[in-house]
Amino acid sequence: MALKWSIELKRLELKYTWAISRNASDFKINAFIKVTDGINTGIGEAAPNVRYNETPDLLALRFSELTFLEFKELKEFIIWLNNQELPNALRFGIESAYISYLANCKGESVCSILGLKEPVGRNTAYTIPIMPVEKLENYLKDYNLKRFRFIKIKVNSENLVPFVAETRRHLDNSLIIDANEAYTDPDSFLRDIELLDDPNLEFIEQPFPATSKEEYLYLKKVTRHLIFADESITNQADFELIKECFHGVNIKLMKAGGFLNGIQLLRDAKSHGLKTMVGCMVETGLGISGGYCLSSLADYLDLDSFLLLKNDPYPYINEKDGILSLSGKANEHEFL
Repeated sequence: MALKWSIELKRLELKYTWAISRNASDFKINAFIKVTDGINTGIGEAAPNVRYNETPDLLALRFSELTFLEFKELKEFIIWLNNQELPNALRFGIESAYISYLANCKGESVCSILGLKEPVGRNTAYTIPIMPVEKLENYLKDYNLKRFRFIKIKVNSENLVPFVAETRRHLDNSLIIDANEAYTDPDSFLRDIELLDDPNLEFIEQPFPATSKEEYLYLKKVTRHLIFADESITNQADFELIKECFHGVNIKLMKAGGFLNGIQLLRDAKSHGLKTMVGCMVETGLGISGGYCLSSLADYLDLDSFLLLKNDPYPYINEKDGILSLSGKANEHEFL
């Protein structure tokens, strides 16, 4: 039976303004790709990111230009997909839709199709966006952030010290500092970090632009803290260089462009002695459930963005006391 493919853009309202060093938003528009044979259905999510020149309209346009073939097996589908030169988020949405379709056809889980261990309850980090320092105390209380083992703090070059200090007044969780390429001078960044003198700082994520090779080489030599790459790794990476500049990597399926490439990146990172984290863009429980499938390959999970949404149209993930699990709805493939 011929497969029918479709795409739908959905506006996702956020509970609060999501602000990082380079932009801020009160909503996100993600694309949802569906494939069906009339009996079995698969669906995937694409969360475009302007950092990588992706927009919802671009994803919809590129999808409309595709001519889908009939595929006899996953390998044949991947060969076709590799030849399309798609934005990474869209590529993941299409690949994950097809893999979830295969899972439904076979009555198996996505993890089984991918050859991965089924995920068990794992801690996720929770990310605090940039906001006025005076609003932070109420925010921490309102969202009960003490329940998370790891707290990630979005910072810029102006707010790092006071923002982290105010967080520390109320929380003793392990901290991850994420600057999203906000700094350009390593010595300035080092001064700010040393002012914190925080013994419970888990690691620092991407303080400088991805092009700052010399800055990262210098920083890794002189700092006592672990440094993780985020924007420095997308759907490909020079791991020989990455391991000289960083201690770990943040792999996001929306950047990797698919499950299969994301799995390969995580395994390559591990083979080079790097720590691994599976992260996310702003995604529904559908996209987050994809990242959660890769739990067995990750030292850390940063899969909290579904908690930002006022209403999650795909509630496939549960969170209790900072620990994630798949919901019954995910296992039953509801909302397809």
